[in-house]
Amino acid sequence: MQVLCKVMQVGRSGFYRWQNQQEHQKDSLAKQFRLDSDAQQIFIDSDRSYGSRRMAKALQGKGYNIGRYQAATLMKRLGLVVKYAKKFKVTTMRILVNLNTYSVSFEHPELLTHCPV
Repeated sequence: MQVLCKVMQVGRSGFYRWQNQQEHQKDSLAKQFRLDSDAQQIFIDSDRSYGSRRMAKALQGKGYNIGRYQAATLMKRLGLVVKYAKKFKVTTMRILVNLNTYSVSFEHPELLTHCPV
């Protein structure tokens, strides 16, 4: 190893530092891949409803040391956008029919001008 380092004009400590760095990068990429896949699976299982707080709690339950803001950054990087439920909106009018007198009354007669009949 000493001859190789001399030929390449690199110090031994620099070579070993580079070698350790390569191993750590491989481990780091594997951990990041597992985190990304777990986050995507949690998001899909939640029917795209988990935000950063619930995502952080779910990932902590799986053993990851992650906080709310890091979970938000992770979700942005992966393109995970929460699907919000729309508020219920009434789109029909209620018509009351009195069968004794055959008269028809409406709950909101002022809406009849806007309603095509």
